Amino acid sequence: MNQIQSRIIATYPLDEQSIAVVFSSGNDAETATSTGLRLLSGLPMTVREVTEASSQPAVIANIEPVRDTSGIIDRVVASGLGPVIGGKPEFTGPPFMHGIQSPLSLKIPYIMNAFPFSTTLAGIHVSVACCTGCNGGIHGRNLVVLNNHIGGPFSGIWVQTPKPIPVEYARWQKVEFAGGILRDLDGSVTVVDEGWMDIRLGDETAHSAPQPMRVSTRDFPVDGTNSLLAASLDASWVEFTNITVEGVVVIEGDKLDEARGDLPHIEIRFKDSSGVEAVSWMYQPSARDVKTGDQLRIVRGFMRVEMPGRIVLLSDKEEDLVR
Repeated sequence: MNQIQSRIIATYPLDEQSIAVVFSSGNDAETATSTGLRLLSGLPMTVREVTEASSQPAVIANIEPVRDTSGIIDRVVASGLGPVIGGKPEFTGPPFMHGIQSPLSLKIPYIMNAFPFSTTLAGIHVSVACCTGCNGGIHGRNLVVLNNHIGGPFSGIWVQTPKPIPVEYARWQKVEFAGGILRDLDGSVTVVDEGWMDIRLGDETAHSAPQPMRVSTRDFPVDGTNSLLAASLDASWVEFTNITVEGVVVIEGDKLDEARGDLPHIEIRFKDSSGVEAVSWMYQPSARDVKTGDQLRIVRGFMRVEMPGRIVLLSDKEEDLVR
């Protein structure tokens, strides 16, 4: 992004009727507000206030609700600054997708059709909301997982943010992450907070866990896979049953360094009736008692593509480990 474009550093929906436009300086925000902001799509836009988004100057604008927000990618155009375009100085902000999206709406229409199945939306600014299966930090690297009520392929997405959810919330309660950039992190499509994300509870009460998708270790072999099924289950809620632990490695990690991803956990290799080995990283305190040769009735968690083809089960709740 060049210096002129970077004067608008982010644009993202706050809800279906308003957006935030984050500027690199307060002067730019004030000037652009007074000289004019518009949407490249031509949709109506009216400035509501100048405020801050995570200590960055931002303009909040009302927009006309879009009946179907899926797939509408837009940009904010600011007049009064930048190079002369069409007889007047103006510049455009980064591309953003209208509306608060779900994991499904960000994934299914935009997956590339060949391994490693990346996304055509990489670099687009988005807002996403769904139910939290775990909170940030448990898996290291500031990862939060969102998953819908139905489950299955493409039903989940990872959000990476150092910000905590600001109020008490229950597992499987809807949380909104307004303002992130869709990135492909080593094969995992992830909404990344690059400094201005706004996090808040959604408009529903907590509910019981969805039915996990029952899967087999043959779908996630330890030596990797290039199958679309495996890639589609990144961030999905799954369940392995009747497994045998083939090996255990204790990772002592560093409780104070979440960003590096080396929080204390155990890594197990395990098999089910298919006879193929898979890998899980387990963060439950009771997982420290798991030994090679143990039989586990159920292990649940969320799949994470750690690198293209290398897929690991992340599990952190005591109720998801059943002996």
